[in-house]
Amino acid sequence: MPIQPNASVLVEHIRQALNEIETPSWYDTPPRDFFDPKAGSIKAAEWRNLYELYAPLSMIRMWGTTQGNDASDVANKEILKGAMSLVCALLVLCKDHQSDQRAQSYRQHLKAWMDRTHASFPEYTFKPTDHAAFHMYEFIKLF
Repeated sequence: MPIQPNASVLVEHIRQALNEIETPSWYDTPPRDFFDPKAGSIKAAEWRNLYELYAPLSMIRMWGTTQGNDASDVANKEILKGAMSLVCALLVLCKDHQSDQRAQSYRQHLKAWMDRTHASFPEYTFKPTDHAAFHMYEFIKLF
């Protein structure tokens, strides 16, 4: 059975990464106690850096470090691949300059995320916002 994505465990891994990863002083690092009500709101640049750097590295730590080929390890790697597809889609979406190639890349990464999410968690019900995310493809092509 795969490790179930547990938000509190992931948050702890991210907090650990915030303490361990050294970044330049100009890099907007989220507060080390993010998601704690006392920490306040996270700024947009801090959210971006959270999903560009800290969350992916934390997910790799959680699900990508096993070397086994048993069903659990394979399932966890699929969860990780799906999460990385979502991260890649977000990275493409947030670029300053867009192109048809980037729009196609965004759509492919988003579809890979949805396919892997459905395969790993068949009980998950996709939300209207998941569907709406596919329409960002048309907007990317306008920029």
